[in-house]
Amino acid sequence: MHLPEFENKYKMVQRLGEGGFGCVYKVKNRSTGIYYAAKVVETPVRCSYCPNTGEKLPEEISILRSLRHENVIRYVEHFQGDRVWVIVMEYLSGYEDLYEYMRRKDRNFDELRAASIISQTIKTVCYLRKRGIDHRDLKLENILYSNRTKKIKIIDFGCASRISTRPYTKLQGTEQYYPPEWFQNGEFSFNGGTVWAIGLMTYMLLNGKAPFPSPSQRDFSSRNCSKIKWRNSNISSLAKKFIKKCLRFKSYERIHLDDMIKAKWLKLASFV
Repeated sequence: MHLPEFENKYKMVQRLGEGGFGCVYKVKNRSTGIYYAAKVVETPVRCSYCPNTGEKLPEEISILRSLRHENVIRYVEHFQGDRVWVIVMEYLSGYEDLYEYMRRKDRNFDELRAASIISQTIKTVCYLRKRGIDHRDLKLENILYSNRTKKIKIIDFGCASRISTRPYTKLQGTEQYYPPEWFQNGEFSFNGGTVWAIGLMTYMLLNGKAPFPSPSQRDFSSRNCSKIKWRNSNISSLAKKFIKKCLRFKSYERIHLDDMIKAKWLKLASFV
């Protein structure tokens, strides 16, 4: 990567991670000394026209620029090269993605904190929906968590898109989190896919592992809430009921996003 404008303003400090859409680095503003996160994306596939600036921008940048929420990673600025874009965002010291946090601690979350995390996630997803945005890749790895503040930040909008009334028919995100109808019919809706992903995350937060096999191991017709095995014997009946409502095999039987936040189990979030 050779971007003089970016390199004159920021100094690379360390590599933070890598995903399907690029690498993320910790960088330091040379003038202020403030740290940021910089995502380097090569040749974005999906671009959209930005009416405010008249630019044709990668979808991820266009979406991030439009969002202002305490639980969404904050966009700062971007730089463009010949075949590369750099997205500068806030750097979250003390935060760790939920998957890595659980792996490092070698344990699952207690119900109070799990309910708080899921409650924050649902409220943030509802905000995104009001903005016409679907994250399209909700998973533990894309939710940062602060053990000190107990707050979350949703990151990585590389798969995000504008919500459509039509079903999704293209793979965009992490297949392990896709609902059964994708594997049966090759399509799924915003509500069906989002609720399913949240249900999976809730199960994993409380049990430490996924409730179903990965796509390569078994037919997805086995993805049925009646076949769930509870690895954590201390899970309350309210938590099980919430998860089962999210993981109904038939999408029209799943709880609706608008009703999720009203679930009795999520009232535990107020005690965190």
